[in-house]
Amino acid sequence: MEAIEFTKILDSLTAKQRQVLHSFLAGQSDQAIATDLCVEVSTVRRHLANLCKAFGFTNAEGEHYSHRPNLVALCLLHHPDWVSPALIDGPNLPEPGRSIGFASAFYLERPPIESRIAQEIQKPGSLVRIRAARQQGKTSLMQRMLAQVEQVRYQTVYLSLRQAEGLHDLDDLLQWFCGNLSYRLGLPCQIESYWDQARFGSITSCTIVSVYFQNET
Repeated sequence: MEAIEFTKILDSLTAKQRQVLHSFLAGQSDQAIATDLCVEVSTVRRHLANLCKAFGFTNAEGEHYSHRPNLVALCLLHHPDWVSPALIDGPNLPEPGRSIGFASAFYLERPPIESRIAQEIQKPGSLVRIRAARQQGKTSLMQRMLAQVEQVRYQTVYLSLRQAEGLHDLDDLLQWFCGNLSYRLGLPCQIESYWDQARFGSITSCTIVSVYFQNET
């Protein structure tokens, strides 16, 4: 975008939009901006979405990318003095479709989802299932939650079922699961010692192995 067009769009913004834009570029969080302006966080997010749209950053049908990094890059080109160094640090500028890091200024919290998951995953034996359409931030949310439990000294393991190849039945799947957990936790694989499918079946054998994990970790 040329400087003339950028200035024209900038001049068309409302006073509130300009204030939100400057606060955002200064590195303030959505919550901090909302507090300063005495408005709801949702109002700040709506202003930022409209700012991105005003400068020509829109999604095609079915896309849900955040264009905040594009807005930062554009303002950096025309008004670098407005942009906080924290926003122009390369790793903090996510590419469209990529997950967003735990400490990124571009992560958008969705209360009360984060707080509910954070409470639930600290319960022994809890299960949290995250479901959403593509490009809705599921991976970013998961990474954020894992980073939080690591801060309280929980051990975490990331397993992708896409890597489970050549499996034929439940017994194969559960043994693959337990074997991978052992390896990633740095524990010796004890499946042969604890697994007794003929006597207990696959599910009970898997439970016995999980007790082994608890005792060792």
